[in-house]
Amino acid sequence: MEDIVIDGECFVAIEQTPSSAAVRMQCDMAHPVSPHLVTLADAFIADEQPRAYQNLLEATPALTDVDAEEPSTLHIQTHHIAKQLDQNAKTVISSRHLERPSHANSKHHAATSNITDPVFEELTIEHLLLCADAEQDTSIATVFDDVGDEAPETAKLALDEEQETAELTLDDLLDDIAIAEELADLPKSAAHKRAARPTRAKRTLPIGWGKVLASFIGLSFGIVLPLQAMTTFSRTDTAKADVVDRGMSGIGALSRAVQSASVQDFRQATAEFDRAAHVFGLANDELRAMNAQLLGIADVLPNTRKEVQAARHLLKAGEASARAASTLTNGLSTVANRSGEHATDAISLLDVFVENALPDFTIAYDHLSAVPQQAIPYEHRETLQEATARSSQLLQAMNTFHESAGAIKTFLGHQQTQRYLILFQNNTELRPTGGFWGSFAEVDLLNGELQSMRVPGGGTYEMQGQLQAFVHAPEPLRLVGARWEFQDANWFPDFPTSAQKAMWFYEQSGGPTVDGVIAINATWVSELIAATGPIELAEQGKIIDSENFLFETQKHVELEYDKEANRPKAIIGDMASVLIDRLSSAEGEDFLKIAELLSEGLSDQDIQIYHRDPNIQSAIQKLGWDGSVLGNAGDYFMLVHTNIAGGKTDGVIDDDVELVSRMRDDGRIENTARITRTHHGLKSSLFSGTNNVSFTRIFVPRGSELMSVEGAVPPNPSLFESDASLSNDPLLSRVESATTDPQTGAFTAESFGKTSFGDWMQTEPGTSSTLTFTYLLPQTILEEPRDTALSRFAGFVGVPPSTRHSLLVQKQSGVEFRKTAYTFIPNESLRPVWSSEETLTQFTLDQNTDGYFGLILESM
Repeated sequence: MEDIVIDGECFVAIEQTPSSAAVRMQCDMAHPVSPHLVTLADAFIADEQPRAYQNLLEATPALTDVDAEEPSTLHIQTHHIAKQLDQNAKTVISSRHLERPSHANSKHHAATSNITDPVFEELTIEHLLLCADAEQDTSIATVFDDVGDEAPETAKLALDEEQETAELTLDDLLDDIAIAEELADLPKSAAHKRAARPTRAKRTLPIGWGKVLASFIGLSFGIVLPLQAMTTFSRTDTAKADVVDRGMSGIGALSRAVQSASVQDFRQATAEFDRAAHVFGLANDELRAMNAQLLGIADVLPNTRKEVQAARHLLKAGEASARAASTLTNGLSTVANRSGEHATDAISLLDVFVENALPDFTIAYDHLSAVPQQAIPYEHRETLQEATARSSQLLQAMNTFHESAGAIKTFLGHQQTQRYLILFQNNTELRPTGGFWGSFAEVDLLNGELQSMRVPGGGTYEMQGQLQAFVHAPEPLRLVGARWEFQDANWFPDFPTSAQKAMWFYEQSGGPTVDGVIAINATWVSELIAATGPIELAEQGKIIDSENFLFETQKHVELEYDKEANRPKAIIGDMASVLIDRLSSAEGEDFLKIAELLSEGLSDQDIQIYHRDPNIQSAIQKLGWDGSVLGNAGDYFMLVHTNIAGGKTDGVIDDDVELVSRMRDDGRIENTARITRTHHGLKSSLFSGTNNVSFTRIFVPRGSELMSVEGAVPPNPSLFESDASLSNDPLLSRVESATTDPQTGAFTAESFGKTSFGDWMQTEPGTSSTLTFTYLLPQTILEEPRDTALSRFAGFVGVPPSTRHSLLVQKQSGVEFRKTAYTFIPNESLRPVWSSEETLTQFTLDQNTDGYFGLILESM
């Protein structure tokens, strides 16, 4: 919904000098609401004529149509203002003696003579508009006279206090074509048409091509189901059936198209998408031709106008989405049939088709967003909302791909070789960016194809003897060594920062300068093996599948490797070579599976990317692939575990997080984060049956104050190593200003625009442990400014001020089993009026991705 924003002086003019002249002088008359404010100003004058009050009512729907899914605070305020104006208008009109037409004895007079009756107080805006039109337009009076005996029933319908809107169907009013012609000439009420506001997305993420195609079918079911709403305004049953049948035929074509695309039969898919577009177009033409006069009538009748609009928008959305899908599928077909081309050339070609499809993606989204939700049967509204949200995501994905195509090609080595470090993260041993860096590869890419790959047999530890830098490790890491080294470089949860540190260590160890870093979680590799099939390693005598990948790899690296050759990580290189061959040769359904898996890995932060070129990195960040610490204007929470000498145990540990926000009387918020870890490992297990040792940090809004820490179990201080000859690391000193809290002894730091608190947890197999942080937020409850034009106008009409609160919970990459439960407890002066969740003050997040919670409160 478009926020109604008008210059502050405009509202001051209404409040201080309530006249249309003042409004015209102070307000931007180009704004769609300003003409209504002119009559609104006149309406504040007690002796204004009835027509001004009618115009006041016409202004009110521009404020009342609030997006119930995700309104801003401004929307809530305007909604309350509109309700207040509505009540004021009803009271004024019901208390005044409106002038009657000269034919007072007509049935029209009978239909409206009860306008000052107490029942009038219960009428809605739509009823008032109908009655006001009847009072002012003599042609309408003639129409009601012509209706004859139906006039009392019409009046009863118009004034029925049990109805939200006047259910004036064609069967009630239109038995004579003369009536239709008379009503069709009526002027349409002035309604403020709002611009569509896209659904907020946590991230701008690409969608795998398989998902893109499959989502069209879900979107299209949302398009055709609400066509049943047309039954209330069409008395031609055959015409209604034709429209609905054509819509269902379009859905069938879309379904067949998706099925064909899923098996890479792009020619058939394109044909079916084209058919769907054609059928939806015919349905739209059918609707337009049903009866021009009837549609004209429906446009002015309060109940049916929205239903006609809904049907038109839904059919247009179906037609546009089918065209877009056809264009995109044709592009995929063209790319698939051009064998021998480089990957970067395929991206260039596909981008042309995406660019051609974007206008239709936009049209589909615009029409879905414009559907009046009130016109859709309640049981289908959720379907429409899901379809609109999916359409928004598709539009964002296509726009992002189009905008980033150039950077993606450069990243893949378009016409110039790019060299990368690929770091394999073992997320059964959690580290801030996802897992311990035990193995890595150095690869060269040219035009999207692998030119060379080197996987050191000794893994990251192979660089120890060559490292020329001697710097202090972050204090908690000194449990395993005083000197900071390559394998422990990912101390920072912000992946770009950890990647920069890895590049620095690599160069300091004699490695070449690389263009970027790619980190891949071990659990994602398991999923890749599941999609492509088991790997046979003849030299090691093993068959690796998705179930045994982690265990067998770890067993070989720790125990079974050739001690004379001393290359324990060589098995990683052997498997990597097989997987890369499979990726480069995948076709048909295998290609779509891998593409979707790659998309999910990037969106879930199982794959993270950094590039030293700022332009390319900006595109990576826009795509949501960079793994950076996110910002949020309100509350923020990120739990980061760092396994230090705690074995490969995080794969058998569950995290349960309870976060409670209590608003104090002074308006500040006190947060309590209770973190419980449950170790499901057995003491007899080879790698997971040991004590989990985790340095646990929470990242919260900058300026938060630590109040207490309970349940910390630090290691014996004698276990920590020190070396006075080491120097401070410049990046660590610049990024993280760490201290020890004097009251609690906890680690505190400022980094990435956040404050962090940290302490130790230890969890033995078969037990649970709990660590609790209590801290005071800075002012994160954002009350609407009191001196804005809207807030002054809200106060003028008696609307209470509103307050908003939000929380962003960011996932730590590599975490497999974490549940976060959040509760907000307001103080006694505020009550919640809207929330992003079904329950106003609570939400639960199974953390495979980031989570967002929004809340709006108002004064009691």
